[in-house]
Amino acid sequence: MALGKKSNKKSDGMMSKDLGSIFKKKSSPAKKKRGKSKTFISLDIGSSDIKMVAGNYNNDDIEILSFDSIKQEKGVCVAGVVNNENAVTEYLSNLVRRSRVKERDVIVSVDTPEIMRREMVIPAMEEKLILSTVRFEISEFLPIDIDKYIIQYSEIDRYVENDTEKINVMIYAFPEIAARQYFDIVRSAGLNPVALDIQSNCIRKLLYNRNINNYSLRDQTVAIIDIGNESMNLTIIKNGRHEFNRMVRGNVSISSVFVENGICSESNVDNIIDRYTNQNLFTTNLGMDELRIQESIISLVDIWIADILKLFQYYTSRSNKNSIDRIFIYGGGSRIKNVDHYIGTRIGIPTNTIESIQGVKFPPSARNRELAKYINCISAIIEK
Repeated sequence: MALGKKSNKKSDGMMSKDLGSIFKKKSSPAKKKRGKSKTFISLDIGSSDIKMVAGNYNNDDIEILSFDSIKQEKGVCVAGVVNNENAVTEYLSNLVRRSRVKERDVIVSVDTPEIMRREMVIPAMEEKLILSTVRFEISEFLPIDIDKYIIQYSEIDRYVENDTEKINVMIYAFPEIAARQYFDIVRSAGLNPVALDIQSNCIRKLLYNRNINNYSLRDQTVAIIDIGNESMNLTIIKNGRHEFNRMVRGNVSISSVFVENGICSESNVDNIIDRYTNQNLFTTNLGMDELRIQESIISLVDIWIADILKLFQYYTSRSNKNSIDRIFIYGGGSRIKNVDHYIGTRIGIPTNTIESIQGVKFPPSARNRELAKYINCISAIIEK
């Protein structure tokens, strides 16, 4: 990712340029640096919980040393938007103390509907000139005060048109005030923030030249879908390159389905989901209470499917060459047993929950389904 904007303005004792400096610099996945590994804490601050991984990246392998999560009260953070900074800081501090991690350098993987995304085609140029060009172009066609945003970009591809080389880039405009929130939360928890990165970009780097569930992504177009409590993040990767990304803020959350239908309280939602990590979603001969839970889950999954289909239809309508070969899902919603097969059957595309990724080493005691929960954390460790 490109370095964010710099400024000499001061705010709350922190230079704005520090916000840019903790964003990861852009680099091609094909140019990964090899050297001594360093262990980092990686955070994914979601709507229902904060997930934390301690691990390192070395010689294309990611070693996960420990992982943990802590539940958050409803509304504290919604779809990546922090509504109560003090509460999130307290939850994070408690998680760090409980986990007894010794590392202090932190990478935060973020995504929120507040991040504006746009594709742009620019003439090929030196890498050092791309960011300034992108900033100028985006200020021309986006209705934002660009000085209040940190601009990042990711190269999608290069091609020649009319004897002129061009670059297709994905632009991210991240609100500076949101970046400052994450920075302050990490610092207030006694940790050292060293990088922020967009989750879809992290996923692209994680899956570059790696097999998922022993399935090769080479020469394939795959959709990677993070099904969270309050939102869904869909990234399409074609031949190892970032092709498309959209985040959908859900009208119905996983928690609200159970609470509003009177199935359980907010604090017991995880117990219901845990039960369905082992119990087949399509189990028959159920009692009335179990049947009501099953019907609620299926109705929720049908909403997810409708959202996925809308995004697929948009993507495929952009070019008659666009198609999806396979879907992989992860996140809280993927924990439901056989939900991947249900989604695949309804959409008509092979679908699997991510259970293994080539080069990712998890502790032997971890279950396969733990990987799907912590993928955003794991992917952020790369290149830092």
